[in-house]
Amino acid sequence: LKKLSGHFAYRIQADEAFGLDKDLYMCMVLDAGKLVRLEHVSEEDAKNDADFLLAATPQVWKRILQKLDKFVGAFMGRRIKLEKGSTVGSLALGPHAGYIGMIGSSRKRAAIYKALLKQGFTETDLKRDFLRMHQS
Repeated sequence: LKKLSGHFAYRIQADEAFGLDKDLYMCMVLDAGKLVRLEHVSEEDAKNDADFLLAATPQVWKRILQKLDKFVGAFMGRRIKLEKGSTVGSLALGPHAGYIGMIGSSRKRAAIYKALLKQGFTETDLKRDFLRMHQS
């Protein structure tokens, strides 16, 4: 995440079982991997200001925070929905981005790697994450 910069919004969907009668929006601003700001924001601010907007139920976010589920797996399994931003960029948000080496066909993986390289990731970054995934 050292290279990651941007404004990221997360929508926690309303769920009566969690005491949420309306959606909550959290925004995080990163600069070269350093947290600059983390705050609750309005729906309008999240939609207008964020580079990425990701939505899921409280149960999904809870499982990720408790490390019972991985971000990339939940994202690719569509338990987390991308409402704004690019799919490839969203994959780089995951703390287990090395998992992308296991996604789909070799052609699909090559396309994802190519897009990540265009966003500033290096071959070394991709190889390290891919190897880390296969060694765990």
